[in-house]
Amino acid sequence: MERYQLSKELAGEILAQAKRQGATAGDVGMVEGESLYVTVRLGEIDKISQSREKRLGVRLFRGTSSATASTSDISQGAIDKLIDDTLAMASATASDEYSGLPAAEDLVCEPPDLDHVDDRASGVGVEEK
Repeated sequence: MERYQLSKELAGEILAQAKRQGATAGDVGMVEGESLYVTVRLGEIDKISQSREKRLGVRLFRGTSSATASTSDISQGAIDKLIDDTLAMASATASDEYSGLPAAEDLVCEPPDLDHVDDRASGVGVEEK
């Protein structure tokens, strides 16, 4: 089963598919990260846990009703199910006249580089960490 890379192109494809299926608007959130968890007991390393995460979330609207869902399975079948399920939930959700996406002019299209990622960490092995 092919797993997709998280990208702006994938987000665009997801929103286009959702619109073809009846969504009136929507947005996509993507998260990719690594974590390292170390516990020390009595001055000795007790546990080390390292993990990677990829997550894809959608918020879809049907008029003024919306729903949000996410998945860590970034395959076509899982994305199809995510869209179907989210649209079904949006159809069952009460209407909210104040819900919706922000105006395009209020969006940040190119976020600033906040220098909050240390790329050196990915090249360090667990033993050294």
